Amino acid sequence: MTLIASRRQVLRGLAASAFVSVVPRAHGLFFDWQRPNGPIKISDVEIFEVRGSYSVPGGVNGQQQVSPLDVYDDLRPPVYADHPTGKDRVAKPSAMYIRIKTDQGLEGLYGPIEEDAAVIVHRDLRKFLIGKDPLAGELLWDE
Repeated sequence: MTLIASRRQVLRGLAASAFVSVVPRAHGLFFDWQRPNGPIKISDVEIFEVRGSYSVPGGVNGQQQVSPLDVYDDLRPPVYADHPTGKDRVAKPSAMYIRIKTDQGLEGLYGPIEEDAAVIVHRDLRKFLIGKDPLAGELLWDE
């Protein structure tokens, strides 16, 4: 089924979308942006670490990353081939994440982050963020 819109319908739709994007109160006509429990606030900032382990076969997956210099024959590394000799090892990766909790039960997750940054967030920024609006990213950055 083919729908054909008249010029008048297209212009009416464009005008309505421009109106909604320019006038802040117009959003309330189409969407319920009101928060039923009042303004949302950050209630806690947590740092946590995720750890795991997996078995890595010895001598496998030792390829180099592609380099811009690989286009030159004399600078290109030799063709990679697995040499499955040696012992298997256990890799133990870990990553640190930030969890931001709100007073209305919503949570945000960010990461992974470096340990140095996590220390600064927990020690310095945590006190600053608690009680602020989590959706006001520009305002928080400017403060």
